[in-house]
Amino acid sequence: MDGKQTNFRTDIGLFKREIRVDIASEKTGFEHVRTDSEFLSEISERADFTFRINDTLLKGEGKVPAAEYTFLIRIDDKGGRIECFVIQQGRSGEIDSLDLKNMLKGALR
Repeated sequence: MDGKQTNFRTDIGLFKREIRVDIASEKTGFEHVRTDSEFLSEISERADFTFRINDTLLKGEGKVPAAEYTFLIRIDDKGGRIECFVIQQGRSGEIDSLDLKNMLKGALR
């Protein structure tokens, strides 16, 4: 889902939504997620991520930042099942932790 961009329309106008995903690195910070085999082989059965969603209103005069959502995610691979814990940073906006979990479920199917 990292780097995914979609457009959607509301009563206000046309929006662009961008997603960025970072993974915890060395227990000291986060780095951008990659898909190369060396990077993937270093991921254990438990991983922590930041998941950022940026919405931008697209107008004739230019782009206007509309909303930014940040979530902390922990994924635990339990063999036969995967557990996902989501915490939202802040409480404003239209997207909440349950919405993000549903988005992630849809991406995994």
